[in-house]
Amino acid sequence: MRNAAGIGTLARACIGACLLALVGAATGAAAQNPTGSIRGTVSGAEGAAVPAAAVVVARNTQTGFVQRAPVQTGGFYNLAGLAPGTYQVTVDAAGAASAGRTVQVLVGQALTLDLRVGTPTVALAGITAVGQRVEETQTSEVATNVTRQQIEALPQGDRNFLNFAQLANGVQLSLDDQRKTFRSGGQPAENVNVFIDGVSYKNDILQGGVAGQDASRGNPFPQNAIAEFRVITENYKAEYQKASGGIITAVTRTGGNRWEGSGFAYGQPNSFVEQDFFANLHAAWEQAWPRPRVVVQFHVTGRAAPNRFWLVLSTDGNEVCAQAPGFREDGLVTTDTASLVRWYAGEITLGAAQRAGALTVVAPRWLVTQLAARGRLSPYAGVARHRPLLDRAYQLARGRVNDSE
Repeated sequence: MRNAAGIGTLARACIGACLLALVGAATGAAAQNPTGSIRGTVSGAEGAAVPAAAVVVARNTQTGFVQRAPVQTGGFYNLAGLAPGTYQVTVDAAGAASAGRTVQVLVGQALTLDLRVGTPTVALAGITAVGQRVEETQTSEVATNVTRQQIEALPQGDRNFLNFAQLANGVQLSLDDQRKTFRSGGQPAENVNVFIDGVSYKNDILQGGVAGQDASRGNPFPQNAIAEFRVITENYKAEYQKASGGIITAVTRTGGNRWEGSGFAYGQPNSFVEQDFFANLHAAWEQAWPRPRVVVQFHVTGRAAPNRFWLVLSTDGNEVCAQAPGFREDGLVTTDTASLVRWYAGEITLGAAQRAGALTVVAPRWLVTQLAARGRLSPYAGVARHRPLLDRAYQLARGRVNDSE
């Protein structure tokens, strides 16, 4: 019985601890709820008093959600806790007409909007619309809002919504694809924090400052799921804890009154990933030569020893040896010095030298074919056909020197 009582007490303690944790998590999330607000004053036409029991009504044009705020003494009203979106704001007052205003509320904004009631409706033949821009004037935060239109329109390669944080002054992203972090205010990435729907993604253990930033591409949430976000770089409130360099507070997308969807696809042309010149040259070499190393002996007639050298061709580089390299020889080329120089310089082809009897090759057919195809071994072989022009230029240069002397 004593054990049963102890187990029951432990179970109740565990359940109580879980409930406290859930309540604390819910309270923290509510305190960091990324909402906005609209505040201002309501006045009557030409300074008339505001009708009694007037109410300011804000209707979300996407979801149809309606929120009301009473007009207090002096005409002040405050619509707090508005989810980011576009709202139609009107004044509901008995016996008074009010023209609606359309206002876009972004994450964390505290907008000021003054309204007037009692303006009669007049039919006009021609209408000129004059818009009043709503500014955020009652906040100490230094922040930049990134809207859904910017997320959809601005290009980027890896669909990481944190890349758009660079639109805020002082925010920098790392260029390492395998460690995609961001920082702000000259401080390291460990001093930032990200809130998504009020939930902190702070990582106190690993590097990067935020979950998913350590040794990864740093995308803590899919870009398609983000509606908009706000980058706060200075003077943020105490509710944004565990950060001194920068705060990103984002909201996820929600359903509306109309069907919509989006999709994306990755495409990469072959030209973006094709091999470069040197890689193609290496591949051509491997296809042309059946073995990784080819040794050709050259016997130069008409001169005293040493009159033999070995040309070693390999994928690692070519070498000329004055002594036998010790590898199996694949072919023998016999020629005189003049014919060898002419072939090396590209003034005569291997086939022409063979037909003239100035050069003989004893080698397999594939080796003869490759030697004939490569023909001009010298990198300056193409200059040979310009030899008369070069000689003429040299003579002219000497003539000018003589004239100057």
